Amino acid sequence: MAISEAKSLGITYQDLLDADTHAVNPILRLQSNEDFGTHEVDVDRYLSQEFFDLEVEKVWRKVWQFACREEHIPNVGDTYVYDIADESILVVRSAPGEIRAFYNACLHRGRQLREESGYSGEVMRCAFHGFAWHHDGTLAEIPSAWDFPHVEPEKFCLPEVQVDSWGGFVFINMDPDAESLESFLGDLPSHFEKWAPKAKFVQAHVAKVLRCNWKVAQEAFNEAFHVTATHPQIMPSIGDQNSQYDSWGNFSRAMSPNATPSPYLTWEPTEQEVFDAFTDRRLDQDPIMEIPEGATARATVAAGAREARRSRVSNIDEYCDA
Repeated sequence: MAISEAKSLGITYQDLLDADTHAVNPILRLQSNEDFGTHEVDVDRYLSQEFFDLEVEKVWRKVWQFACREEHIPNVGDTYVYDIADESILVVRSAPGEIRAFYNACLHRGRQLREESGYSGEVMRCAFHGFAWHHDGTLAEIPSAWDFPHVEPEKFCLPEVQVDSWGGFVFINMDPDAESLESFLGDLPSHFEKWAPKAKFVQAHVAKVLRCNWKVAQEAFNEAFHVTATHPQIMPSIGDQNSQYDSWGNFSRAMSPNATPSPYLTWEPTEQEVFDAFTDRRLDQDPIMEIPEGATARATVAAGAREARRSRVSNIDEYCDA
């Protein structure tokens, strides 16, 4: 079988969209149909320190990367510490409507200028010897300045990195010659127009340090292939093998449908069982609600989600079941 003809069991994600109760967002109908072949990736890509160092130099110090949300730094003087590899970047609300980003290091002895995110006060002051900078990166004060006659204040500014924002997300780039964020994102913003990310906010931020190569962690959250072995309890309510994967230039997406059973189940769950699995109900627990006769768990879940958001989203009926 040709690679492009390979197909998992069951219906496709597009088949599921055909059964939606509401008009489907055209962006969900796009398919990249990219064929990447089946060549193997050398294990050294995950174990080699030399290759990791090369990634730091050629990737993390070159690409635009999400550092924080604008609401993390709403007021002048607010700072956000973004660490990547062995670099620390300080994102600062330098003025109303203005965000800057600097290498997070004091120019005197190289101590980290800010250890934690938060309000920096009137100036950003190093906790070692008290050197301080204004929020725009210009020098504010050198204690005992008489002892530093060689320092030219106008040249003693914090080194900046590129910073820009889209949809409320703040991005930084350490490469001064990098293309603009707009160019780098390409068509990605058009994929999110319906969901208006600029109007969203961070409700909670959960982080965990994983003792592995970054690509192992990234890949684990980029596919649903592992569900059958790692999360078998959710198989009645996730179409893991019905997932659709697309890649367009600098971005890709994985769409895994919920409230529909996995094609790998050896038994056929009822719509009630699909719903109960989706709502994490065990066999000895009463269901949250009874699925009406003739209704599907997927449509019922979508209808409930619309009603829960109706008071906050004026165009909620424009959203499909996906």
